[in-house]
Amino acid sequence: DKSKYVILGKLREQMVAALPTLRKSTDQLLSKVCSSASSFDPEKYEQGILAYLALDGKLMSNLTKEQLGKIAQSSSYDTGLAARSISAAYIGSIDSLPEKIQRTFINLSEQAFRKALIAFLEGWENNKEKDTKNLEQKPGLTVAQARGMSLEQLSERVVVPGISRPSLIACMCSAFETICDLLHNHFLVMQWHADPLSKESRDPSYLHRKIDQESELKQNTKEGIDPKMFAKLISVHRSLRLSRRYVWGAVQSQLGLVLKGRACQYPNLKLQSFHQLIELVDVLCNVGKAYAGDTYVLETRAMIREICKAYIQGFHNDCVESLRNLLKRESWQKLNVSLESFGGMEGLVERGRRRHLAGLRSLEYSLVPSTGITVGGIWSMHDYETNSNPFSVALKLAIKNTPITDVPADNELDHIPEQDGARSDTPSNGSSRFVYTTTVVNCLARDVGRYLTVMEKLPLVSADTLGKLQQLYNEFLCVLLTNFVPMYLLQIVFDQPGSSLGKDYQLLRQYITLNQSSLTADNSKTMLLDNNGQMKSQIPKRNVVLNIGLDNLEASYAIAARIVAGESLLFAYAMLEHIKGRVEVILPPVERAKTLQHIYDDMKAVMNQTRQLIFKAVAKILIYSLSGENVKRTNPENFIKNGVASTKWRKGNARPKVSSEYVKDILFRARKVWAKLKRESNDGKNYPLSLLSELWNLCVEEVLDQLLEAYATAEHCDIQGRAQMLYDTNSIYTGIENVAPVIEEALKSKKKIESYLKAFFMDRTEDVDDWIKRNGRDYEQYMLAKLNRK
Repeated sequence: DKSKYVILGKLREQMVAALPTLRKSTDQLLSKVCSSASSFDPEKYEQGILAYLALDGKLMSNLTKEQLGKIAQSSSYDTGLAARSISAAYIGSIDSLPEKIQRTFINLSEQAFRKALIAFLEGWENNKEKDTKNLEQKPGLTVAQARGMSLEQLSERVVVPGISRPSLIACMCSAFETICDLLHNHFLVMQWHADPLSKESRDPSYLHRKIDQESELKQNTKEGIDPKMFAKLISVHRSLRLSRRYVWGAVQSQLGLVLKGRACQYPNLKLQSFHQLIELVDVLCNVGKAYAGDTYVLETRAMIREICKAYIQGFHNDCVESLRNLLKRESWQKLNVSLESFGGMEGLVERGRRRHLAGLRSLEYSLVPSTGITVGGIWSMHDYETNSNPFSVALKLAIKNTPITDVPADNELDHIPEQDGARSDTPSNGSSRFVYTTTVVNCLARDVGRYLTVMEKLPLVSADTLGKLQQLYNEFLCVLLTNFVPMYLLQIVFDQPGSSLGKDYQLLRQYITLNQSSLTADNSKTMLLDNNGQMKSQIPKRNVVLNIGLDNLEASYAIAARIVAGESLLFAYAMLEHIKGRVEVILPPVERAKTLQHIYDDMKAVMNQTRQLIFKAVAKILIYSLSGENVKRTNPENFIKNGVASTKWRKGNARPKVSSEYVKDILFRARKVWAKLKRESNDGKNYPLSLLSELWNLCVEEVLDQLLEAYATAEHCDIQGRAQMLYDTNSIYTGIENVAPVIEEALKSKKKIESYLKAFFMDRTEDVDDWIKRNGRDYEQYMLAKLNRK
């Protein structure tokens, strides 16, 4: 009967039209089962699988090849499959189930992160009227706009606008809770396919069993199920095991988008919140390790490390900018407040730590213990049934501990006012061990505590943070070096490495040169070019100009300011030494052995050399300012050289009996230098009295060094003239000792002159050459050349 075939044909056409709808309904059931936050329902999942079997089996067997092609054209799945032959497998049921499950879980994980960011925005909109301080701040977009954005767009646009309840950490914890459930559900789906359609697979305890060997997979068939179809169900287990790395890779990529987004960058997210977030991410990594294996989580941990490094770079940039701003306003006067009034060095360190962690109920507040997984701990998917979701309790704690008031910005300083420090009634007799300024206390010492806190909170990048602290100190050191050391001295140190001064400060020059790249971009080397376009100077650029009249060398202020600046370097290093024990505990063993001592040794050496160079500048300025010469001249040794040059050194056979005329001038100025040093100390209020001896001896060394240079350049000098020079040297040294005591270092300068002058008395060339080999390093080349031409 033809009417029967007509009816069957219509039924087939209706089936062609209904199959996409049936398949879509089955896909929705699969998605719903997989995304169940409470628990995976194996019975509902089994219903979905039976529906797929029906689609792949009995229903498909009644369709023609032409009708199967029409269904294929209406398929919303991966068009890359179109190259395959049209068969039941192409329809997108059992054979494509692993791919479908993978896509489902990846989409659900992205939804979880999007939901977290949108919930954060909703929290801000619901509470913005209560947020009086940040009322004018805006988060960058509205909730309505956010709902239509991808995760990547959301990450770029969402910022922390002030107070938002729930907090970003609570929202991220909620996302991690969902991700953890999704990974667990994927694990259970995989476990179900190891023994599909069995009564045992409906029991959650059975699904949490360990399957170590491929031979344990059930290979038998089930009554009423096509053996080929049943074998495909078993093969899904193998495919899902392989697809775990792709699912986790997608979670990692989505997590990276959020953590690299504006909301998680410094200073939008405070350190304590970032620390909590990274700890929770570490817990998620442990879940991922249990889910996909350690190999695939290593890449995630490397990504987290780079994100932490980017966060501390933002923190470091903020500290550098704050330091520069304070240095520009610094008066460079000794802060006459006792260290004990701050609670000692520990008090200063803790002061920085308290400001960095302000606004939290506890400095040690952490969400990790509530997860049941320690940082770096071990957790297993097989334990999920008894231990539950590790983020569930943490989420409740995160919501409960959302701050009610604003958290102060990390760079909001707890200042010690400059005037209060300058006018302090605290008695000071100049016997304090350290000299420090307002900037050193308010910024540098405080930042030591802040960097220490970052190392404690982010141990993963503790070595990088220590390196950033070193860079902050380099910034401080460079500002002092380029402002308090006159340009003509810097030119000798950096551009004349073969000179005596260049050799003395070789370590400082090499350190500054090697660390130029670690300083900020605008602190590149000064590029002074000659007429041929060739670089002729290696002096570091003065990227912070201190407008305190340092170029006026006659100003007594220039002397006191330089002394205070030089001494502040010692206090700055003492702060580093104070935290060394704690830094040693925080650093990983490998970094501890490779980095710690190297950094401390370098910092101690270069800070001491910078201090010495600043003090050497003080000695030159003192002698120069009392020389009566024009202060604008670039050569501060004029009065000594002029005195020596004006003396007749051709004595014939006359032996020296009295000192030359210039000796009296030098001793007169030496007495004025000593008097000025005592006067400028102001009984220890401007700088400690204990520095008087050191500064005096540097001045003596400077006089003797200039005297040596003057003797070496003296013209028309015979042997008796050299004898007169020896006599004058002894007279000058004895006279200086009568002004104030001289230490051993100054005596070395005297002996250096005597050794050089006595070399002129050597008759044999071999003796002169031998002397040069033994002592040549201590003298300039032009001095040695003068010996060869005697």
